[in-house]
This record gives sequence, structure tokens and C-alpha cells, in this order.
Amino acid sequence: MDAPLRGRHQPGLCDPRSGDRWGRCQGASLGYAAFAPSAGRGYMTEGLAAALGHAFEDLRLHRLGFRYEELSPSCLYIDGVWRDHERWSITAPSPWTPDPSLPEV
Repeated sequence: MDAPLRGRHQPGLCDPRSGDRWGRCQGASLGYAAFAPSAGRGYMTEGLAAALGHAFEDLRLHRLGFRYEELSPSCLYIDGVWRDHERWSITAPSPWTPDPSLPEV
């Protein structure tokens, strides 16, 4: 656990992962959770705002898994059954400048 949280309860977590940072998508998924003892205190609002700022400003991502976009029926084969898949995201504020590492079309 990081030093600022020693001796205190961790209010939640926010974990960007499995992204396409240098490809055409310029995006990542975002996992987050709040823990019951910290509910209603604004910690997740503050934490997610910081995570979004980091993703869009520092990492220069264009899309982050977060808001419902669409349903892909029978998209994933799990436990012997074709299951629907929901896609969630949020896009960077406009105007957005791609990372210089993104190849020209």
C-alpha cells in the first residue's frame, strides 16, 4: 500500500489497463470500485476525476472504457454459451490531439 494510505482505510481503487496506447484505438479499459466504509464521501468522484485527467492529458488516450455505448449480441463464447457483450467508454474532451507516435493514415 502506498505511504499516504498507511494507517487509514483505502476508499477504493481505480485501475486503467489492457489498452491500445500506441495503436489506432488510443484507448484503454478502466476498472474501479468503491468500498462501503468510504461511501458518500466523494472519494471516488475525486479519484475518477484524477484518473480521467491522467488518461486524457498525460497518457493522451482518446477513449477509456466507462460509459455505455452499445450491445453486441452473442459476441463472446463463455462457458459453452454465446453471450451478449456491452461496450462502455468515454472519449477525450474536444479538441483532442493524437499522440505523435500514432502513424499517419
